[in-house]
Amino acid sequence: MKWSTLIGFLVAALGIGFLCCCGPHSFGPGLQDIHNPMDAWPRQIHLALDGFGALLLLLSYFLYRGRNWARLMLIGGCTGFSVLTVLGAAALGVSDADIPDVVYLTGLLIWCVAGPVFLVLVLRRPEVAKEFGSA
Repeated sequence: MKWSTLIGFLVAALGIGFLCCCGPHSFGPGLQDIHNPMDAWPRQIHLALDGFGALLLLLSYFLYRGRNWARLMLIGGCTGFSVLTVLGAAALGVSDADIPDVVYLTGLLIWCVAGPVFLVLVLRRPEVAKEFGSA
């Protein structure tokens, strides 16, 4: 399997995941049996996240086709997401002095940063960059 195909499918799966998580809140009454903090978010936030999921699906097509600009855009997006996650987790950790909550936030931080950092490292490999038409 080519790198562009694998990365395109990965980004498409992330886009579908965003749509599945936020779609019920955007276009319906929300979840009925599962209650979480997202229930309190305004509908506009869910619509924006649905738009983000749709943009990921669109980007996945160009990644699948091996476009270098899409690879660079994904590297920038992953980097930005990682920075925002670290800043958000640090802000929550500073405002909360309860040890179990800080441990939970640390786990969430590792979980949210590991994937994008790994993807950036994969996207920067010479053989991947070569397949996308750069290098």
